[in-house]
Amino acid sequence: MPDPQLAPAAADYIGTQLPDVYFMQLDFIDGAGHKHGFGSQKYLEQITATDAHVGIVLDAIRCAGVLNESLIILLSDHGGEGRKHRSSHPDCTTIFWGCRGRGVRRGVELESEVNIMDTAAVVAHALGLPMPAEWDAKVPNGVFT
Repeated sequence: MPDPQLAPAAADYIGTQLPDVYFMQLDFIDGAGHKHGFGSQKYLEQITATDAHVGIVLDAIRCAGVLNESLIILLSDHGGEGRKHRSSHPDCTTIFWGCRGRGVRRGVELESEVNIMDTAAVVAHALGLPMPAEWDAKVPNGVFT
């Protein structure tokens, strides 16, 4: 489902079904990077539009009365050079990763690097689930109080 329709649909679902776990991927920023160039004006405009979509979903969580008991993890896609993801340069490999929720330390910049696969470890920890021994994922130091 396209991002502009997904956010309101997700908000409606959260408001009517109140799921225990919900995952949503908004992909138009990456598409704008490939079509118009990473860092281009159209790319930056899509970041603004996606921020509004995220706001719609956060408002639904707030309106459902579960914001303070929800674990919310936001992470970005990696950037690129020109219109491709082709190098190991930090502009192509670095992502934004952040979370909030019960037991999550607030206002802290993590001292250790967070890998995208660590998201699974954070979710498992928050749900009180054991982490499989074969996972390379870890709960980054300092995320939880």
